[in-house]
Amino acid sequence: MKLSKRLARLSLSAAMLAALIGCQHTQLSFDAALPPKLADFSAEANPGLPPFPHIAAPKPAKFAFVHGDDGIDRAADPRLGENQLLFTSAPPFIHGAMAARALLANARQQALAGDGCAEMLKISAGPHSLRFSSGCDSPEQLSQRASALMSSIESLSDQEYRRILREQKLASHIDAFSGNDIDRLWAKLILGKGHPYLELDSPFDGNQAVLAERLAAFRASASVLLISAADNGLATAPFSSSRVSSKPVSSQPVSSQSASSNPAPEPPKNTAETPSLLKMVASPKRLYLLDAPGQVQAQVRIGYGLSPQGSSRDCRALAALLGRSQSGRLFYDLRSQRGLTYGVYGSCIDNPLARTLKFYGASANASAGAFVRGILDHLTLLSQSAPGDAELEMLSSFLSGQQKLIESSSTGALSNWVDARIHGKPFPAPPQALLDRTALNTFASTVLATPPLVVIKGDADVIRADFEAKLPGWHIEVLSKLPE
Repeated sequence: MKLSKRLARLSLSAAMLAALIGCQHTQLSFDAALPPKLADFSAEANPGLPPFPHIAAPKPAKFAFVHGDDGIDRAADPRLGENQLLFTSAPPFIHGAMAARALLANARQQALAGDGCAEMLKISAGPHSLRFSSGCDSPEQLSQRASALMSSIESLSDQEYRRILREQKLASHIDAFSGNDIDRLWAKLILGKGHPYLELDSPFDGNQAVLAERLAAFRASASVLLISAADNGLATAPFSSSRVSSKPVSSQPVSSQSASSNPAPEPPKNTAETPSLLKMVASPKRLYLLDAPGQVQAQVRIGYGLSPQGSSRDCRALAALLGRSQSGRLFYDLRSQRGLTYGVYGSCIDNPLARTLKFYGASANASAGAFVRGILDHLTLLSQSAPGDAELEMLSSFLSGQQKLIESSSTGALSNWVDARIHGKPFPAPPQALLDRTALNTFASTVLATPPLVVIKGDADVIRADFEAKLPGWHIEVLSKLPE
């Protein structure tokens, strides 16, 4: 009996090994091009299923806000899980990430000395912001702690300073594996030579005095907002509570002093070197391929550089229409129907000095050409044919639901505060109409009719011929490394 079981196991193992070997030798092939396939949004749902819910637009969030005479604005937002101190500046915060590392190193020394709240402190920097967050310090204690840390940034020991420099270098090496290097290439190409945002992630090899000067310059130009996570945070703060309003922000008057406390930054004036929609109209069809020998997939970034002026509503709606994960056009066709990728997504990145519409994903080397061609075909289709009412109704419901999730989460609420402040507004505005169908169609027909910027990271020796076959008329420029 034991022998027969052993033979049966051996037979099963041999069968499985043969199946695996057969799979390894299966040749995969992909059509040169297939017309875009769209989901039928007008199809009748299964009568046994409940109707698709229509999600209404969210109501304005309620929070308290006051503009302080001492130069520090204060707010109370019960959606936040921690107290926040936010510095925002119209000029970009160059080497802000390095400054945040140094400030955290100082806080770590305080924690080792027995300061429990210092251990819970979080510090992060953005293109125009520096944020301190604590669930331990009171709002005023957080303000005092942040001020002390920024004033003593030069007090780091040489050993600690060398350590954070090593952390920065390690992060740049990790970028090559995480895909951040293709995003840096994307930024260099979409923003154009000389754009101030390109300095944000440049390596910092200066001394502590230089870093302290950068932080002091940012601090001098920044507006300050202290946000309490408690409902009564403003009532206990040392200033007149009679000036506090807990009504929805839509009904609060804004003084000219408050509205102009952090004016929106001006876009770069060197328009000859900064891509705009008008410049891209005449751009040739060009694909940049960052060579990564041995890489088994192609990482893809496709999109447009847009003017940062005005509302980003149409940009966000277009990104969601095509790239809102499983329910977007790209995912439905290129993943669900054709299996060219694990995922493909869209985003509208809105910063004060640049706005970009980007679609991104990855594909195996064998299907890379078909994947990129599929995205480009969808862009062309949407530029020529407006979506139907049923699809737009689904999109409207998605955008409303997304906004509700953002408004109700601590992360989303904080993001709204940061976004408002860096765009020169004292506090977040109430949500407006998330979808204007006529404006969306005009935006799509105008923007998508121009050749997008295409950036790929992959093994050039393996995938270049496929791109040349799938994308006739496109010039392919191979880069061995990131340009200076």
